[in-house]
Amino acid sequence: MQDDAHILVVDDDARLRGLLSRYLAGEGFRVTTAENAADARAKLRNFNPDLLVLDIMMPDEGGLDLTSSLRQEQKHDLPVLLLTARGAPEDRIAGFEAGADDYLPKPFEPRELVLRIRAMLRRLPPSRPEVQAGPVQLGALVFDLQRAELRGPEGIIRLTGGEAALLSSSHASPVRCCRVRTSRPR
Repeated sequence: MQDDAHILVVDDDARLRGLLSRYLAGEGFRVTTAENAADARAKLRNFNPDLLVLDIMMPDEGGLDLTSSLRQEQKHDLPVLLLTARGAPEDRIAGFEAGADDYLPKPFEPRELVLRIRAMLRRLPPSRPEVQAGPVQLGALVFDLQRAELRGPEGIIRLTGGEAALLSSSHASPVRCCRVRTSRPR
């Protein structure tokens, strides 16, 4: 998982956000950025990153409040690394009490950030998608995993190899929106 881990970097400083994004991408991570807590919340509704790198001092909702509320919501297991200029012992303690998994004061050594991220990712349980043996119901359609075949009220719907692979790989995770075309334009 570490080689392609997806990291959400949240910092109101556009310059630092860009530097972190480029550096972490250069280390092999997929990176998405958010400029504040509201932007981070919007992005968390659309995807599940493997780790969150979060600044504490942001306008509106700060990083400690965001961390605390994520721990109370469904994102309670999302690893959070606080990256902040506030490095006093009481600030670090407040970060851990809010639910952070790690804390790195600025200025920091970029290599140390990467090593801390990799250490946090190693502690994550391996993700094994739950494989379902039988057919999967998709509205009025049924996808047979064994045959990579889609059936509808009108019979078998021919799928390309890519379409069948997509349905096979996504059957174990919830799909927010799935519209399957039952007829193809010629």
